[in-house]
Amino acid sequence: MDEVTKKQNNEDQDSEEQGSEQRKGALEKDPMLNLIVNLAETVGVEFPITLFVNGSTITGVVINYKTYLREIIGAMREGREGSNELGRVFIDTFTGAMEKRAEEIPDLLSEEDEEEKHPPRRFIHLRNARVIAGSNFFPTQGRGLIWRGRISSVDGFSFGTLSGT
Repeated sequence: MDEVTKKQNNEDQDSEEQGSEQRKGALEKDPMLNLIVNLAETVGVEFPITLFVNGSTITGVVINYKTYLREIIGAMREGREGSNELGRVFIDTFTGAMEKRAEEIPDLLSEEDEEEKHPPRRFIHLRNARVIAGSNFFPTQGRGLIWRGRISSVDGFSFGTLSGT
């Protein structure tokens, strides 16, 4: 093996080890938040939560990944009629792919499935999410957003949602 190949192999191994350490560190950032996400995935728990993410506040209801996909599909279909031809083609293609992915996911994951078939969760999903800026909530009317964020980006959280009243 030449020196360049050896150096590249060592860099690849170092990069993999660093990536593994970063993933492990991110997952260990808040074990309680990881537990909440795992309960959503394995038991189907949905409950109100407020997240503090890089100086932003997001409030909503924790949902599992499969529910998140279904909610996104529904929202995209609602917006289909207001789209142009190209937009409708994109929505049909994208929602078709998401439906296929949702069908592959069991409704609830057993702990064995979670450990064997699915990597540790990296994302948290919210329904009826609202982003809070000062005393303003966005969106201001109707139901909130369908939101997805990295667990490792969450700085803190509170149980319950905030309201603008």
